[in-house]
Amino acid sequence: MLDTPSIATQPRMCVREFSALSYANGMTTWGLNTTQHTCADVLTAGYFEAVRDMLGHGDWIFVSASDGPLILWARGNALGCTVERVR
Repeated sequence: MLDTPSIATQPRMCVREFSALSYANGMTTWGLNTTQHTCADVLTAGYFEAVRDMLGHGDWIFVSASDGPLILWARGNALGCTVERVR
């Protein structure tokens, strides 16, 4: 079993660094530009909790993290979305 960081030590996304880049046909493309978090931080469970209600199934998130780029996809339903790394 993987160790999960405690709430106090988990990296938290800064909502001001998250913005919609485009919207069409019910899908939004988002951008996240963070200089304080790495790709591993962004992939931490709960990182996108602050914007969970803004994400919809099929949304794309283009990330510019402190150690490089990352492309993510939102998967979800009426109960909320989870974010997955694109293969």
